[in-house]
Amino acid sequence: MASHLLTRWRAALLAVLAAAVLFVSGCSDEESVPPRPVSTPSAIVSEEEIAATPEDSPERTILVWWRLLQFRAVEDTLDLYTSDALRELRAAGYRKLVVRDLGPWMRTGKVRFLNTDYPRRDHAIVYMETVFNVPVSDDLVRKDVGTLALALDRVRGEWLLSDPSWAIVRAASLRDDAIAARRPEPRGEQ
Repeated sequence: MASHLLTRWRAALLAVLAAAVLFVSGCSDEESVPPRPVSTPSAIVSEEEIAATPEDSPERTILVWWRLLQFRAVEDTLDLYTSDALRELRAAGYRKLVVRDLGPWMRTGKVRFLNTDYPRRDHAIVYMETVFNVPVSDDLVRKDVGTLALALDRVRGEWLLSDPSWAIVRAASLRDDAIAARRPEPRGEQ
């Protein structure tokens, strides 16, 4: 019976020690913080933001296109391009670029419209400020602020993106960056 009590006492002691270890491992002191990767901040364009833009405007087309890219809705984004632009996109492998590179990156970006020019009837150039929260490490995000201009044509009453070059070039650049990041660094001579 004494050995049975000793076994219970050991089990209770082990349980207390295990609870203490769990408690302490979840705490931090002033010099260390338990590692917890920062999730990439999402910047999904909301339905409210789209609804706040005028219907049948080039800006609305861009916001809808941006949101669809964020969700990698390839076929739906293709509906927002002119037929000439579609030929270029297909030749560039657009479907794969959106799913693999452009879509995930666009989830971290927002646009703010600056100006819209109408250089000729049924043609618009929309100027925007872009803000992307780019993960640099597990706990650091770099804010990339830039400008972007996209061209649109009105076709049968709808504004459609007419120049796909930004999407193609940006997606290719993202792919190149991903490949370079996976490449091992050359070792110095020893």
